[in-house]
Amino acid sequence: MTQDKLPEWLQGLGSILLIVLIPWCWFLGMFSPMEGKVAFDPYIDTWYAPRFKPELESLIHIGQTRVEVIEILGQPLFIHPPGYMCEGAIRYDYTQDGGYDRRMGVIDHRQGGKDFAWHRFSVCFDDRGVVVDIDNGWSYD
Repeated sequence: MTQDKLPEWLQGLGSILLIVLIPWCWFLGMFSPMEGKVAFDPYIDTWYAPRFKPELESLIHIGQTRVEVIEILGQPLFIHPPGYMCEGAIRYDYTQDGGYDRRMGVIDHRQGGKDFAWHRFSVCFDDRGVVVDIDNGWSYD
């Protein structure tokens, strides 16, 4: 009984691909796109409120009450006073920059932290507690 072997040219091609792919993967890991989205983990630098998930964003609409928003998203990371980036309204920030460094334990960027694009999601409430604005998108700071 004879064993079927791969043709030599195919074995050589496999070796060449490994020689090229291994350094390329290393390069992607070491020199990620600073201030850009990381293709393999676009939310890598986003710090979330405890119950927040990006899939829940579509459930929030202008006209909802603060109670309804909190039932869906939970408590925000930060609550800002009226006028902070929401003309006369209170702003709830559910995401913030710096998720990567927090996971890596980097407290000070001078220690070698990395900074990537992050996804922002904030909700503004008027004085009656009704959603008047929603800010979401990618921030390249």
